[in-house]
Amino acid sequence: MAKEKERFETLLEEIRAKVSTVAEGHEIIKREMREMKGELKSEIGGLKSAIKFVSTKVDNVHDSLKKEIVFTAETVKDELRGEIRDVGKKLDEHLKVPPAWPAGRQACGIK
Repeated sequence: MAKEKERFETLLEEIRAKVSTVAEGHEIIKREMREMKGELKSEIGGLKSAIKFVSTKVDNVHDSLKKEIVFTAETVKDELRGEIRDVGKKLDEHLKVPPAWPAGRQACGIK
């Protein structure tokens, strides 16, 4: 019986040592996870700042391009209005001048 008790105590001591080792391993893993969590939070914060910066840049470029497109469209409209007016005046002047020969009037659809 003493031998069994001694064997049981030895086994119990081995189990305690293994449980202690496992517990120490868990503590190490917890510490490493906390450290990693801090590092990841820091990196995520940096990424959020970078995203905000890029987003602001994109918004600024968008606004700038939008203004330039509107300005260009207005400029083109103004130029086209002027050219259309000029073409209209030339056409009016051309239609007022009698053609040099009668067939010219008919070719232009003028009676």
